[in-house]
Amino acid sequence: MMIRQCYCFPDEATALAAFGTTDWAEVSSWAVAHGTLYAPTGETTTDDEGNTVAVMAPVNGFHVDAVSATGDDSRFPADYRITPNTPTMGVM
Repeated sequence: MMIRQCYCFPDEATALAAFGTTDWAEVSSWAVAHGTLYAPTGETTTDDEGNTVAVMAPVNGFHVDAVSATGDDSRFPADYRITPNTPTMGVM
């Protein structure tokens, strides 16, 4: 069973320490550092081509996703786990 866990750390240094690394490349086979995520503010604006687009604002924190294809989450950090309403989607 695949397990996916989302995290929100106060900053990148805290995230790196929690994952036991100083380089995201070392854990890139099972963790993705997104950094700052953005969410719509509810306002819209018009782009240069006249399209209405959502105004985006940064979401607090440094965001990381971890995944285990085997269901073993023993190497996942215990702290800073979150359950977002709209988890990030994409290739892990």
